[in-house]
Amino acid sequence: MRAQKDDLTRTFDNEAFTMWEAVWGDMHVEFDHFKKRFDVTPYLKGLPNDRDPAPHWGVVLKGQGKLIFDG
Repeated sequence: MRAQKDDLTRTFDNEAFTMWEAVWGDMHVEFDHFKKRFDVTPYLKGLPNDRDPAPHWGVVLKGQGKLIFDG
């Protein structure tokens, strides 16, 4: 399946980032625009190893990102 960012629902917008999301069958699709440096670590507290255990695939279109994962 394929969509433009604006075909997704804007679900979050603040000074740090904007998020657009959709659910396509059993897949959660998300487009994030980070407006400034942002650390998601505090939001993951309480998950196994304080990390999100769900599988993720992604593409960085501009800039850079740092991912920390088990294994």
